[in-house]
Amino acid sequence: MTGSGAGAVAAYRAYVLRLLDQDAAFDEDATGEPPLVLADYRRALTAILALGASPLLLVEGRTVTAAEATAFNAGQQAGLDSALIAIGEAWRPALLRHRPVPARPPAHRHPPAVADSGPGGRADTE
Repeated sequence: MTGSGAGAVAAYRAYVLRLLDQDAAFDEDATGEPPLVLADYRRALTAILALGASPLLLVEGRTVTAAEATAFNAGQQAGLDSALIAIGEAWRPALLRHRPVPARPPAHRHPPAVADSGPGGRADTE
């Protein structure tokens, strides 16, 4: 799988979700080789966290204004920051203590009451 178009993104998403499902199933019935090992998770997270915004240089053959480039970079950074926040949310202290959580949390969650525990002062009470 290579590329960065919508089809490639969908293929990668399906592949990653399939691997994660297989890994979760392996936890329930550990027969054979695990689909993913700890080093695979670390390598994937490191790759995600190393991403940065790419500059916008040209639009339809014209030079981009400073304001356009700034807005473009800010949008990219917001997406990358969202991924980082999602990882941090999944690794909140209460969740790391192996409390049961749904496999795929709802897309729109309201934050718990603010306390002092997780990133951004997130509460540990969910």
